Amino acid sequence: MSEIHQGGPPRDGIPAIESPKYLPISGVDYLKENNLVLGMEMNGIARAWPHSDFDLTRNC
Repeated sequence: MSEIHQGGPPRDGIPAIESPKYLPISGVDYLKENNLVLGMEMNGIARAWPHSDFDLTRNC
């Protein structure tokens, strides 16, 4: 256990995104056709977020 170290930001160390900016699909040029997204539709408004945004194992 001496080789295991705590890492990452402290509790509440990642600020909330309070005013996200959304792009129309025509303005998104960094995703490929086969990239996974998490999508949601509510009251006729659709949103999608790249799956990679939720990948906790990626290196930041």
